[in-house]
Amino acid sequence: MNSSFNAAVAAADCNDVIKKINVKSVVVSVALLLAGTAMILSSVLSEGEATTLSIGMLTAGVLMDFYALFRLFFQNSSYVYAPTGSALMEGSCFVESGDMERINKALDKSEFKEFSSLQYGKNGNSRIDFLMSKDGKFSAVQLFKYVPYNFEPASGVYYFKGEQAFLLSQYIVCVK
Repeated sequence: MNSSFNAAVAAADCNDVIKKINVKSVVVSVALLLAGTAMILSSVLSEGEATTLSIGMLTAGVLMDFYALFRLFFQNSSYVYAPTGSALMEGSCFVESGDMERINKALDKSEFKEFSSLQYGKNGNSRIDFLMSKDGKFSAVQLFKYVPYNFEPASGVYYFKGEQAFLLSQYIVCVK
């Protein structure tokens, strides 16, 4: 996904999107960190020669600690639609560049039936980036066009809530 549109951008512009710490992820990360540290200590403090088991425990402990630290610092929070508490999904759809004006008008008028006739691809010159709550009550959409070496915004960020957001999630086929 292009870094020019992501959950942080939508959260900055929309008061209904908040960053929430996932307590379960933090607890699992701390448990992994403690288990990895215990493996390292038991390997280092074991008496006698370095056996295959102690070297394996040391390696596993170090890897477990690195993974736990990665989870703790980079995967412990997510963006949530505050009114419903539903997590946000982030994604992109590629469409033909000739459809961009039609898509932009459809988003302006909140007429999402235009999306049902679009041909979605795995790559292309035009892109629809979106954030959608898992319960379908919130959507943020932005259009991008490809200029040499980069995708640049072709529209502002559109926000939809309630029934409009649910309808949009039904018409953007690449979400499923």
